Amino acid sequence: MNETRVLKVWFDSKGRERVTLEIIREETVIITGMER
Repeated sequence: MNETRVLKVWFDSKGRERVTLEIIREETVIITGMER
């Protein structure tokens, strides 16, 4: 299975830190968001 995980850390408009995990698997992108 070909799988790529991309973890992105960014800040929203209110200055809160956000963590977004993108899992790319067989041309399917699954995005799950978490608030720290």
